[in-house]
Amino acid sequence: MKLKLWGTRGSIPSPITSEIITEKIIQALLQAEGINLSDPTEVHAYVETLPFPIRGTAGGDTPCVEVRSGKNLIILDAGSGLRRLGIELMKEEFGQGKGVAHIFISHTHWDHIQGFPFFRPAFVRGNRLYIYGVHDDLEGRFRGQQNPVWFPVGLDYMQAEIHFVSLQEGETVSLGNTRIRNIRLNHPGDSYGYRIEDDEACIVYATDNEYKRMDQAGTQHFVEFFRDADVLIFDAMFTLRESLIKEDWGHSNAIIGVDIATMANVRRLLLFHHDPTYTDEEIWTILRDAQNYQAKDYSRSPCEIMVAYDGLELDLYREARLTIERRREGPFTILTLAGRLNAQRAPQLEQVLQEVSTQEPSRVILDLGEVVHLDAAGLQAILDSCQYLEALALANPSWDVRRALRQMDGEGILALYETVDEAKEALRHRIPLVPGQTLDERYEVQALISRDLWGTTYKAMDRHLNRLVTLKVLAPSWGERAIKHFLAAAEASRSLRHPHIATLYEMGRAEELHYLVMEYTPGRTLRELLEDHRPLPVRQAFQIALEITSALEHAHQRGALHRGLAPETILIQEDGRVRLLDFGLNRPLTDRPLNKVPAYVGSPVYLSPEQLQGRNVGPASDLYALGTVLYEMLTGHSPFPGPSSEEALLTAKLHQAPPDPRRRRPDLAAPLAHVVLRLMARDPDARYPSAASLRRVLEGLLSVGPMLPLLGREAEIARLLERVQDTLLGGGGLVLITGEPGIGKTRLLQEMIARVQGYTILTGREVEPGSLFPYRPFISAIRHHLRRNPGDTSLLSDFLASSPELPRLIPEAQAAPRPPVSEGDTPGHPTPGQQRLFEGVKRFLEQLAERQPVLFILEDLEAASPSTLALLEYLVRANLARVLFCVTYQDDLGEDRPLQEWLNRVTGLPGVDLIRLSRLGPVAVHQMTLEITGPGQVPPDFALWLYGETEGNPLYIEEMVRAYLQRPQGRNRRQVESLTPATLDELILHRLEPLSEEALDLLRHAAVLGFEFEMNLLIAATGRKEEEVLLGLDEVLDLQVLRVSEEELNGGTRVVLRFTHPLVRQVLYAEMLSIVRARLHRHVGHALERKPANVLEQVIPDLAHHFVQAGEHDKALNYLLWSGRKARALYADVEALHYYDQALTVLEALERSPTLALGDRRHRQNQRKSLLAAREELLQAIADRENAYPSAP
Repeated sequence: MKLKLWGTRGSIPSPITSEIITEKIIQALLQAEGINLSDPTEVHAYVETLPFPIRGTAGGDTPCVEVRSGKNLIILDAGSGLRRLGIELMKEEFGQGKGVAHIFISHTHWDHIQGFPFFRPAFVRGNRLYIYGVHDDLEGRFRGQQNPVWFPVGLDYMQAEIHFVSLQEGETVSLGNTRIRNIRLNHPGDSYGYRIEDDEACIVYATDNEYKRMDQAGTQHFVEFFRDADVLIFDAMFTLRESLIKEDWGHSNAIIGVDIATMANVRRLLLFHHDPTYTDEEIWTILRDAQNYQAKDYSRSPCEIMVAYDGLELDLYREARLTIERRREGPFTILTLAGRLNAQRAPQLEQVLQEVSTQEPSRVILDLGEVVHLDAAGLQAILDSCQYLEALALANPSWDVRRALRQMDGEGILALYETVDEAKEALRHRIPLVPGQTLDERYEVQALISRDLWGTTYKAMDRHLNRLVTLKVLAPSWGERAIKHFLAAAEASRSLRHPHIATLYEMGRAEELHYLVMEYTPGRTLRELLEDHRPLPVRQAFQIALEITSALEHAHQRGALHRGLAPETILIQEDGRVRLLDFGLNRPLTDRPLNKVPAYVGSPVYLSPEQLQGRNVGPASDLYALGTVLYEMLTGHSPFPGPSSEEALLTAKLHQAPPDPRRRRPDLAAPLAHVVLRLMARDPDARYPSAASLRRVLEGLLSVGPMLPLLGREAEIARLLERVQDTLLGGGGLVLITGEPGIGKTRLLQEMIARVQGYTILTGREVEPGSLFPYRPFISAIRHHLRRNPGDTSLLSDFLASSPELPRLIPEAQAAPRPPVSEGDTPGHPTPGQQRLFEGVKRFLEQLAERQPVLFILEDLEAASPSTLALLEYLVRANLARVLFCVTYQDDLGEDRPLQEWLNRVTGLPGVDLIRLSRLGPVAVHQMTLEITGPGQVPPDFALWLYGETEGNPLYIEEMVRAYLQRPQGRNRRQVESLTPATLDELILHRLEPLSEEALDLLRHAAVLGFEFEMNLLIAATGRKEEEVLLGLDEVLDLQVLRVSEEELNGGTRVVLRFTHPLVRQVLYAEMLSIVRARLHRHVGHALERKPANVLEQVIPDLAHHFVQAGEHDKALNYLLWSGRKARALYADVEALHYYDQALTVLEALERSPTLALGDRRHRQNQRKSLLAAREELLQAIADRENAYPSAP
C-alpha cells in the first residue's frame, strides 16, 4: 500500500506568498557560508541539508489523499488538492478514458469537496468514478456545489461515469483484497473517518474530529478503530491552547494525537489539516512540541510523528521480498514477478535472467502485474538483460510499474504489452534472425556478432550490392518513443564519412523489425582487447585516443555527438586502426538527471557529470568519455572502481575529483597524465576547448601528425634515396642539404626516413648554439640510440676510453667495458687523444653498419662547434662502408664562419653530394595550398597571390595559409591581405598572439632553453607548479609550436620537448628585450644548477652560456673556466680557447666593478695571469700543428 498527500490544509486553500518565499531564500543564503553558489552540484547538496521549513513548505491545498492498494486507486476527500492529483492521473489510463477511482468523502464542507469541479478525469468519457459517503443525498450536495449560481459547469457536463455510493455508519466496503471501514467523528454536521486495510498495511484517515473527553470511555472506540495502524492521518489543526478555547469547532491538536496514537499502537502519526493562517515555521513548531511531549513519557511505545505536507509519499509495504515464478510456454519463458523490484532485489532478477539466457531460445516475457515497487536499479536490471537475451518483452504492468516508468521518464521507451498473450504475439513477429535467413529480401545473415541494449548485430551480405555489411536489428523490448529516438539519432550521423567512423548506409523496417545497415569492419572491440591485454602500452593507448579524437573532431564540426563512447563502441580493426561504432545511437533517452533515472542505454561509467545531471550536453561530454576510456586503457581499471552500486558510482563522478592515473601507472609521464585528468574534469569548461584542440595536443605529445605531401622536390628526394640505396651495396659518404630557413630541409629528411626500411637511423643536432659544446650532436645521437638499444653499449668501449670526460657525458654507457688510456694521451698534447676519440666513433659506426646500413642525420650544422666539424670531416674522409651522413645547414654563411671553411675542404671529397633546395614554383604552391585547406576553402586566385607574397618558401606559405584560415569572421581575402604580416618572422609572432600571458612566458623560457630540452627543466626554470606548466603546454601544443620527443615518450618519465621548427625558437628569442632575455637566462642557469652532480657534469658549457647572457659574472667565470678544462680533456682546443677568451672578457667586467675589494682585486689579477698563461699554451699547441684536424688513415 502506498499513499501520497495532495492537500493537507484545513478550511480554505492558503497558497504560499512571494514574501514568504523571499524570506526562505534569505534564510537559506544566510546559512550558506562556505558554499560555492556557482557550483550546481554543491548547491543541490547544500539545499538538501536545510531544515524542511526553509527548503520546502507544508503546502496550501485542502484535504486530498491518494492511496494505492493493489490495483485500486482510493482517494480520500476531494479538497483543492484533487485538482493536482487529476492532472497527474491524466498521464495514466485516465487520460485514455480507462481509469477507475474510488473517492471516499469524510464530509461535504467546502474544503473537502471544492476540488471536484476541477478534477480533469471527470471530464473524460470512459473513466469511472465511484464517490462514497455516509451523508444523506451525497449526489445532491455535489450537484449543489456545481449549481450555475456557484460554478459555471454542472455535474452533468462531466463525461465520466460517476456513481454515488451511500454508506451506512460502520459499513465495510471491499475492493478485492482491500477493505475500507468508516467511523463517525465529532464535527459539526458529522464527519467520518476511514480505515483502509489490505494484506500488507493499514491507513486510518481521521480528520475533522474533536475529542471532547480524553477518559477511556471517550476515547476507547477511537483507539480500537486506530489500533495497529501503519499510518494515522490526524486532525492537528489547533494548538492545545486553541483546543480549549475553540470548543465544538470540531478539530483537535497534536498533543491529543500523540496520546491516542500511542494508546492505539500506531506506527506513524501524520499531523494533518493545518490552520490556513499558520506559517511553515509555526507548523514545525507544533511538530517539535509533540515530539518533546512524547519523549517525556518513557512508558509509552513511541510512534514516529511527522508533519503531513503536500507531496509527501509513503510506501507502506512491509515485505521487501521479490518472488519470481518461472514457466515455459513454447519458445517463451514467462517470469511472473511479485513484490519489490528495487536495488536490493534487482540482483535476484539478474541471476534468474542469466540462467534463462543459457537456454535456447532465450526469449523472455516479464509479467509485472504484481510488482508493487520499481526503482531505477530494478529497471536497469531489466534493461541490462537485453544484452544477453534473444528477446525480452514486458507485460501486464501494474500501476506501480507504470507510475515508476513515468517518474523515471520511461514512458514509451520500453514496449509495454497489456497481457502476456499480447507480448507473445509481438515476439513471434520479431524473433531473432538466424544464419541463412534473409531480411527485407536483400540482407542475408551470415553470423551473429553481438547483442547490446539496443538489439542484435549480425554480419550479413547485401545481395544487391554484393558486399558484406553490419546489420543491426532493434530489440522488441523498445517502445515507439525509443525507436523514434534511435532512428533520429542514426539519421543525424548518416552523413558522417571518416576513416575512423563506421559508415551508416541505410535504415529500414521489414517484418515488424527496425534495422540499420552499416559498413562491415572486421576486428574486435576495445573491451575485448582490454580483456586480453590490460593495461595497454602507453603509446598504443594514446594512438587509439588520437584516432578517436580525429573522428570526434570530424563529427563535432558537423554538429554530431557520439554521446555513448565506451570500449564497447570502439572497434580495433585487424590492421590496428580504430573505428567508432553506433555514432550518436547511445545517447540518453531522457533529459532528466541520470542520477535519478536509469541510464537506459549503456553504463553510466563513461557518461559525463553534465549528462548525469541532465544539463546541456555538448562536445565536451564526448571528451569526458574519451578521458574515461583512456584512463582504463592506461591503468586497466575504471577511474571509479570503488563504488559497489551505480548510485554510489554516480555520486563519486559528481562529487569526487578524477583520480590521477599515475597512482596505478607510476611510469606515466606528467603531460600524458595531465591529458587524462583534464579530459575528465567535472566542469566542461575545464576540459579541452574542442576535439580539434585535443587532436593537436595529442599529435604534439606523440610527435606525429599529418605531414603535407612532399611537393616540388621530386628530383631532390630521388637523388637522396639513390644515395641511401647505395649504402646497401657498401657505399657511404656525405649528402649536404642546404637552403634558406623554412625551405624544407628537415621535411626532405622526414620523407627519406618514411620511405626506407632496414636502416639504423641516428639523429643529432646542435640544440643550444651559444654554448659551443664539443661533439654535442654526436653525443646526443649516441645517447638516443643507447636508450633504444641498451645492448649496444659494448660497441663504445674504444670511444669511451679515449677521454675520462666521455663516460660523464654519456651516462647510458657507464657499464661499457673500457681499455686503459694510453700513455701520452694527455690534455697538453691532444693530437693522439683526439685521434683515438675519432677512431672510437668510427669503430662504433662500423660495428653498427655490419648489422645494417646506418643513416646518420646531423641538422643545423651552422651552429656546430669546431670539434664537431673536425669529427665529421674525419669520418667522411674515412669513407665508412654502409654509413651515409645526411647534413643540413643554412646557406647564408659568411666567409669567416668555421662551417664555410669546413665546406670548402669537404665539398670536393669523393662521396660528397650537395643538394640545394630552391623555392617552390607557382604550381607547387597551388598544390600545397589545397593540401592545407582542402578544396573550395580559398578563392581561385589565392595561390597566385600567395606565391607573390612568399616567393615559394614552404614555411612562409604554411604560416600565411594558417593566418588566412584564422581570419576574423566576415572578412574577405582582400581585407585579410591588408592585415597579414609582411615577413615570416611577423607571421610566426602573429600565430602566437592567441596564447595567454602564462603560456607565452612558458614559451619564452623554452626559447632560452634551446631547440630541445627536458620538461622538468622548463618547470624548474619558470618556477611554477607542474599543473600550471601543463596547462600552458596545452596551449602551446595546440598551436603546434612544440612537440614531445617521440623516442623519449617510450622512456615513460623523462619528457623532452622540442620546437617544431628552429626558426620559431629563433624568432621568439630575437623578439625578447635584452633585459627579458637576461632574466630568463638567469632562471635557466639557476634551474640547471639544481641538477644532481652527475647530471651537472653534462651541462657545464650550457651553464657558462646562460650565466654569461644573464650577466652573472661570478658564476659565468667559474663555469667558463670549468668548460675550458673539460674541452681540453676532450681534445677540443679551439673550443677551450673560445671559453678562455670569454672568461677574460668576463674577468675584465669583474675588475671594473667599483665595489671590488683590494683582496678580491689581487685574486682577480692572479686569475688573469693564470688564464693568459693557459691561453698562450693553447695557442702554441695549435700553432705547432700544421693542421688542426687529423686526417683519416
